[in-house]
Amino acid sequence: IERYAKQKAKESGWELIRGSNRECIRMNGNEIQIAIPFVSQVKEQPQKIREYIGRLTMYRLLAKHQGLEGKIRFEILSPNIPDELKEMVEEINNE
Repeated sequence: IERYAKQKAKESGWELIRGSNRECIRMNGNEIQIAIPFVSQVKEQPQKIREYIGRLTMYRLLAKHQGLEGKIRFEILSPNIPDELKEMVEEINNE
């Protein structure tokens, strides 16, 4: 999981979130982008999807409580992204 984040952190403007070795952030003007890896076995996928969506919600609430203005967009770091998760993240990004 950590290798996805470390690879992303090497891209221009991206850095690891303080205190995390799995999640990255990039701030551009009035947009915040957060990249979070997703890895699961098939049998545990529904639970992992729920946990992932919970993590996105947590980041949204933290940003709001810290007074960060602007659009927050999430990116899934994974070679195999389940369609269900893609749809949910896209819906969250379009709120």
